[in-house]
Amino acid sequence: MTDEFDVGVQDELEKEQKLPDSEQYIRHMSSTQMGNGMTNVILGMTKFHAELKHTVDCLVVDFTYKRVHGIWKEFEVIGWDSRHQKRM
Repeated sequence: MTDEFDVGVQDELEKEQKLPDSEQYIRHMSSTQMGNGMTNVILGMTKFHAELKHTVDCLVVDFTYKRVHGIWKEFEVIGWDSRHQKRM
């Protein structure tokens, strides 16, 4: 995957993989063909949020790309917990 991803991102992944699972943020990196080119996807979340996604009532994806920096386009996935009546 080193050809598809920025060396800095790859370096961060390697650093995080040496940390305990509870301290890692980058969970997955992959490249996929979309349209006329390749799209790189980096999934980042804490262990707490990774486990929480299995207990929420629904997941909502915000694709408005509020944080766009050069080639980076960040979107959010938010879960709704009706037991606590709040977004997680």
